[in-house]
Amino acid sequence: MKKTKFLISDVGLNLLQDSGEFPCAICRSGMGVNSIECSQRKLWVHKKCSGLTGRLVADPEFVCQRCRGVACPIDGQPVTHVDVDGTQLDVEATFCYLGDMFSAGGGCDHAIAARCCAAWGEFRKLLPILTSKHISFKIHNKVFTACVWSTMLHGSETWAPNASDRAMIRWICGAKLKDKISFAVLHQKLDLDEITAVLRTRRLRWYGHVQCATSCINSIPSHDWGFQAPEIVGGQGRRGPHA
Repeated sequence: MKKTKFLISDVGLNLLQDSGEFPCAICRSGMGVNSIECSQRKLWVHKKCSGLTGRLVADPEFVCQRCRGVACPIDGQPVTHVDVDGTQLDVEATFCYLGDMFSAGGGCDHAIAARCCAAWGEFRKLLPILTSKHISFKIHNKVFTACVWSTMLHGSETWAPNASDRAMIRWICGAKLKDKISFAVLHQKLDLDEITAVLRTRRLRWYGHVQCATSCINSIPSHDWGFQAPEIVGGQGRRGPHA
């Protein structure tokens, strides 16, 4: 029981984590040049988080949303501990289950970041093979697809197409940015599809499994999906539902 973790999930309950040397006062991500300073706490704010339009200019009277008390909380968790049968359990902001990352505020950003980190770890382990000039691009394709892509795209059926493998593709092909070689050429050299097309295929395959399922998951009306559901051709086969 002591190892059990508790996750409270709802909109706006994400834990904002700092990134960069100077994090934004609102979203906590790294700052750039397009920012403005808050007059109260002397903290810098992204233009997209400032609520201002047009060109940013220094304003000695500008007060950010954090100081006005209207910004989303840095830690949206309502409690830090819960009591279950006399045992205190920690409330976590993120939780990893079966290789997928869940966050208190929902969404897939944490899952994408976790899978991309895991994929880069696999990629670096396989660098001697993936970058060897004594191995054909066909073998590179098979190793990259079986080991790196499978790690990156685990559980990607519900993702938005945010994952990117372009840096890995350049590394395998030995291409640099200054070479100005298009990714269409690099993908053709490795005989790889664009990762957005792969994600789209996986989402459609998952949707087909849902539509062919016999459980309650396919009882949701099509209008609740937010789009007109296409007709799925297929049925129950020897090895289970298929699209």
